[in-house]
Amino acid sequence: MKVLLDHNVPKRTITLLTSHEAKTARQMGWEELANGALLRAAAKDFEAVVSIDKKLRFQQNLNALPIAVVVLDVLTNSFASVKTLEAPLLSLLKSPVDRILYFIQRDGQIMRLGGPN
Repeated sequence: MKVLLDHNVPKRTITLLTSHEAKTARQMGWEELANGALLRAAAKDFEAVVSIDKKLRFQQNLNALPIAVVVLDVLTNSFASVKTLEAPLLSLLKSPVDRILYFIQRDGQIMRLGGPN
């Protein structure tokens, strides 16, 4: 699966995604794009965006996302925090994903938010 890491995700997170084709927003030259523009740009080349921006679920229309968005509920944007959710993240990304927001909670549970009406 082709996965884009949002600006706020530690770049070392790519090391967790070795079975996927992962890039950072910076590698794509998209470090200046805001959330909505980033999601639209990513939808052209990727299947999912991984972020730690918990506000995304309130800032975007979850019923009209152009791409699957995975938000990790971590305490900090450190690699150690992100790594605590490695198992549920990899589990989610091993299957096709819908164009909805997936919220991976700290306990590893995955919430599905949004989708077409």
